[in-house]
Amino acid sequence: FGIPEFIDQNNYNSRVPPKYRLPEEMFKIPHNMFLSIATRTGIIGLIAYIYVILTFFIMCFKLMKDGKDAFIKKWGLCILSSGIMFIVKGSFEPIFCHFAELIFFTIFSMATILYRINNSCQPALYKFHV
Repeated sequence: FGIPEFIDQNNYNSRVPPKYRLPEEMFKIPHNMFLSIATRTGIIGLIAYIYVILTFFIMCFKLMKDGKDAFIKKWGLCILSSGIMFIVKGSFEPIFCHFAELIFFTIFSMATILYRINNSCQPALYKFHV
């Protein structure tokens, strides 16, 4: 999708009737992260992607609601707001590039680490006294 080595746009356009042809200056990628995932991986990939995002939100809501202390609850809210920011931004513009994906996966990693800290048997692991 959008890579000239795979689909020759000029060859494709020449076989389409003139009134249905794509304009010369056309966007090469969907401007929505969900459409981009659906285009690249199909419906199954989109469902799996939405499942991962819903799992992230469920984890963050559990951290905010059932966190062992204020530290975990506040960080759960921070991570949730970061994830919401990424989802909203990705819903309106192309967001999948190496740097943005690194941030997205870091947000997911932080949520997972915080979730494991909350469920661990050693609650004093994350407390730092300054």
